[in-house]
Amino acid sequence: MDGSVQRGRNSHRPTNLATNSLTVTVKYKPSGAGMQHATVVVSSTRLDGLKGLMETQLGLSPDSKKFRMERTDSGGVAIFYDLEPQTWYVVVSFQSSNALVHTAVSRVGSKDWSIHIEKGPYGENTFKCNLFVYDMIAQSGLSPPDLVDRTWPREDVPPLAGSWADPSQDISSSTHRWEVVTTPQPGDIAAVAMPGGTGYSGHMGVVSNPEPVSQTVTLTKREHKTLTVELPGRTASQSSHVDEVVENDWGFRSGQTPTFRRYIKK
Repeated sequence: MDGSVQRGRNSHRPTNLATNSLTVTVKYKPSGAGMQHATVVVSSTRLDGLKGLMETQLGLSPDSKKFRMERTDSGGVAIFYDLEPQTWYVVVSFQSSNALVHTAVSRVGSKDWSIHIEKGPYGENTFKCNLFVYDMIAQSGLSPPDLVDRTWPREDVPPLAGSWADPSQDISSSTHRWEVVTTPQPGDIAAVAMPGGTGYSGHMGVVSNPEPVSQTVTLTKREHKTLTVELPGRTASQSSHVDEVVENDWGFRSGQTPTFRRYIKK
């Protein structure tokens, strides 16, 4: 979410400062940090969620007066100039190219880490959210963290959720470490400790792409408006409630204070 400023390929410079403009600031909830490279679409036609982001479905060219698309800059800002005075539909989304995010989200709906099956070092009737994260790290091409000896009756296991949630614990491999960060982004790991549980130490998942947001804004003649949009964070994790991999707002809900970690080379 940092780096050089990049304007969208359909950037429109002001041709007349007396015409309308719209400044959209995109932030990542709950951190409040500006999101670079978020996609902002404004359209005179109501958009059907992410499907509306596809130009071909609207049958409009990117330069149409009825459809504009921009990428946010390093501050999370996209500016649209020369908009007609009318109601505009705004859809904001963010799609990370992070391999870990793609791998984890592709498993949504899978029961491969079900409490009822044997998998890896775990037998039946065991919680496996930590194993899910470990497998996603390995399958996405990253260096998985070292296994730990928890006097498990079968073999060493991936670091437990309670360890990931403890900032004092070192989670690392021989080449990389998972460093504690305060401002999460897609591709990080979120973990919450739940001490005192039977058969589990907490819960954890992969921070995935935030939930897209749709809003409307009405411009009158010679009006320059600003709009702030917060994209709610989401995670992909093995849920014990529905016993399958899910993507939802766990880790970003009110009252939750997870520990976030990021993959860093040693």
